[in-house]
Amino acid sequence: MKILVVDDDELTLSILQLYLAEAGYNDVTICASSERALTLIECGNMKYDCFFFDIIMPFIHGVDLCKKVRAVSGYDETPIIMLTAISGKSDIDEAFAAGATDYVTKPFNMTEIGARVRIAEHFISQRKKQPKDNHSVSLLSNARQNQARGAAQAGKNLGISPVPVRKHS
Repeated sequence: MKILVVDDDELTLSILQLYLAEAGYNDVTICASSERALTLIECGNMKYDCFFFDIIMPFIHGVDLCKKVRAVSGYDETPIIMLTAISGKSDIDEAFAAGATDYVTKPFNMTEIGARVRIAEHFISQRKKQPKDNHSVSLLSNARQNQARGAAQAGKNLGISPVPVRKHS
C-alpha cells in the first residue's frame, strides 16, 4: 500500500513514518509541502493508495489540498486521513465536506494510526471487489446489513426478540 504523508512539521513526518513502519506499512512517501505533494500527485508517476494531510499548512491549506486531490483523475475515492491539532467540529466538518475519509487528532499514537490505515486498506479492498457502478450503494447496503445483524444478535443475547410493527387505526 503506497501512502503519502503531508505535513509541514518535520517531526510529525518522522513520527508518522515510524508509526506506519511499525504497523507494517513501509511504502511511505513523506512531503513537507502541500505544493510539492500536489505536484507528486498530479504528475501521475506514482499512484498512491492512501493519504495523510495535515489540516493547517502554509500556502495550500490541508482542506484545500484534499479538494484538489479529489479533482485529480483516479483519486475520487482514495482514502484521505486528515491530521489535526484542532479538535473543533467546524474544522473537521469542513475536511469531510472537502472529501476527507477520516481524521486523527494530534498527538496521535501508533495503535490509532495503524487502525486508521487498516480501515482504509479494508475500504480499498472492498472497493476493488465491487463493480464501479454499484460500489457506493453496495458498501452502504453491506454496512446496513451488518448493523441489522449486529442489532439482532445483541437482542438475542439479551433475550429480546423482534416484534412486528402493527398499524393502528
